[in-house]
Amino acid sequence: MNRLLKKIINVALIIMLVTSIMGAASAEPAILTDVQRNAIAMLNYMTVLTQETNAAKNSRIFMEQAYSSLVNNTYPNAVDSRTLSQITGLLDTMEKYRMVNVKRDRLQYIYEQNQAQAIRAAVPNPMGLLSSSHSLTPARLVASIVYMAVDSYTSYIAYTAEADMQYLKDGWALDDEEAAVLHESRKGAFSYMVKMVNDYGLPGEFSLTEETVSELVKWKNNDNVVARIRFLESNQKIYQSYGGYWLILADAYYNNGEFLNCLNAITTYESMGARLFRWDYEYARVLPLAIASAEQVYSEDEYVDQAAKWADAIVENTQNKDWALRYFAAQTYVGIYGKTQNRTHLQKAYDIVLDNVNYLVDEQRSLNATFLAAVKETPVPKEATKNKKDQINNYNKLLKETRKTEFAPVSEPLRLNCDLLFGIATELEIPDDDKAGDDEILHPDGERLFLNESLDDLYWFDISNKPQTKTTDIEFGGTSMVLPVRTLSQNATITVEVQEKDAEESVIISDWKLDRVEHGTEGDISTYVAIYTSEEAKNHAWGVESTITIAVMGNPDFSEEPFTFEYTTEGTKREWYDYLKVWEGHKNNWYDYLKVWDNSVNFIRVK
Repeated sequence: MNRLLKKIINVALIIMLVTSIMGAASAEPAILTDVQRNAIAMLNYMTVLTQETNAAKNSRIFMEQAYSSLVNNTYPNAVDSRTLSQITGLLDTMEKYRMVNVKRDRLQYIYEQNQAQAIRAAVPNPMGLLSSSHSLTPARLVASIVYMAVDSYTSYIAYTAEADMQYLKDGWALDDEEAAVLHESRKGAFSYMVKMVNDYGLPGEFSLTEETVSELVKWKNNDNVVARIRFLESNQKIYQSYGGYWLILADAYYNNGEFLNCLNAITTYESMGARLFRWDYEYARVLPLAIASAEQVYSEDEYVDQAAKWADAIVENTQNKDWALRYFAAQTYVGIYGKTQNRTHLQKAYDIVLDNVNYLVDEQRSLNATFLAAVKETPVPKEATKNKKDQINNYNKLLKETRKTEFAPVSEPLRLNCDLLFGIATELEIPDDDKAGDDEILHPDGERLFLNESLDDLYWFDISNKPQTKTTDIEFGGTSMVLPVRTLSQNATITVEVQEKDAEESVIISDWKLDRVEHGTEGDISTYVAIYTSEEAKNHAWGVESTITIAVMGNPDFSEEPFTFEYTTEGTKREWYDYLKVWEGHKNNWYDYLKVWDNSVNFIRVK
């Protein structure tokens, strides 16, 4: 079984490598036969992937994505026995480079949350593309979807640095054994190149070398787009048989505002016709640039026709996990509907987003289960090195510290797609049967999808099936406040207005900060509470018969309606002997209770 799995993985790796390379075949039309063209495409793709693997040896994220892609996305018909052997060796190399497993899931989650928030910032109105006069265009989506693409491990590294999560990068250096793996990988790549060139009678100048690949990778990441284009154009003869070259060139042209050249580069890639992958992800990743460029260059009729074809191609060349690219495809169809009023396009957008939601709800339920359960620490293996033990211990410590101030989780990708789904459904006026089916996807057996009740209430097609929202309760003690977690998000804001009995103006206290989240009964979110405190409240002199109005914006991101509460204060010292009961009532500081001559207050909720 293991041997069969390895063979399957090898085949997948080969297919992916071939796809990138074949995109440039049209550059030397009559020189190569179809068999030779496929061979050179595969050879160059494998050369690039091997070089990228060695260059990214300290990135476990890259290794997992590349490994999975080779295993699952290689087109079997594109692989000969020699390439299969090379892919198998490359898979072994990737496996040896892989890093400790405990960090990946949280990093992926953080990245996708960040990406969804960036898309929301670019598209505050999910149906904004319906209006042809609206300022929202495909180009506005490109930055948040394409240039934050999950395939770029450098994006992960940059974000972790920004988030100050150093533990995610600890211990990512190669050891002596991995250095030996690097040597074997480079040696094997050279041997593979020589044998493929000889076996297929390929022109040697069409095959990439380790040095030319290193140059291409360096210039691909060069921030100076004009210099990048100059290098790519000047070295077209070297790279023209590598499909990925044309996609890199299209990206550079788009970034420089050369939209027609961008379209021409993508057309060249498409004309190569080689099929190395089941899903050509790199092609799909660049297609949003093509769609945005087409809107700038083509007439409206030309744009509608071509954008629809490319939106289809995005869906055909991506999988469920590529929700962001598919979201772009859906938004493209929404925009086409806005131009044509052809409901077929809006229906396609609806189907794409519903598939996204259907895929993403599982992640949300998994997040819910993790939040409702006690913190699950990763065990430290007995044979682990000190460095690895420190990594795992630091990770476990982070989990426990995070839990102390953690609110109910929200999958931002899911929320983003839900917003678009409900917007499209309203425009389409989908029938009740479809609404019932959608509700069953979101809320099987009438269960809540989001633990935050205020958020969950937004995503029911049939509100009669929605669980009754519980009354929001509160405990107010002057300098602290206790609120139910089920109604709050991380961005909750609190304002307290105090009107003292004899004061001309009220006092506003708005510096309330989360102190901690306490779990009552594990697994029952109705028992989870958030405790907020305020320095301004500690310095306020609370008097009797004051009126206190509390406004809680539990979810400012999606709700403009605050929860409001009203309190009054009453003194605890009615008789002379009451002043001897120093423990009664509220005073801001412990030492204030020593001032037995001062009155203290109780806070009484009146509304």
